[in-house]
Amino acid sequence: MKPNRRPPWLRRLCPDHNLAHIAPRKCDGCAEWTITCQTDVWESWDPGIITGQDIITAIILDRPLTRIQWVDGLDQPRLINESMSRSLDPTGLYLAPHRCFHTPISRTPFTPPKHRHPKQTTWDTGPEPTREEVETFTRIWTMPLQELEKETTIE
Repeated sequence: MKPNRRPPWLRRLCPDHNLAHIAPRKCDGCAEWTITCQTDVWESWDPGIITGQDIITAIILDRPLTRIQWVDGLDQPRLINESMSRSLDPTGLYLAPHRCFHTPISRTPFTPPKHRHPKQTTWDTGPEPTREEVETFTRIWTMPLQELEKETTIE
């Protein structure tokens, strides 16, 4: 019998000390790997990511889904319980609850979305200072503080 090894991509979906409080864990009943939330009410999901056509299969099997929302700034997941309604997004990533000794709907591994970096501005954009403004700035910048105070006092 082949040993049931933890899928390596579970570490990306369940990083240490994540805000969703999820962790990879073997099911006590069937010894399959699950994603478990160990807060107030313990919940377990099959580790396969449900997308596209698998969503239709989950609806037919009457399996509730939990949406994975990836938080870019924290590089962590956020889990949102979805009701079987029109709110399901065909391009979304979902998890199905674990049922012992049932075949998971999906075994698709999780890949985090690519980071969205904001468009960066360059230094050469914006108004150019005039030669007189640069000379005034240089003069004031290099001036000792005592002379600057004398020059700026109002008479």
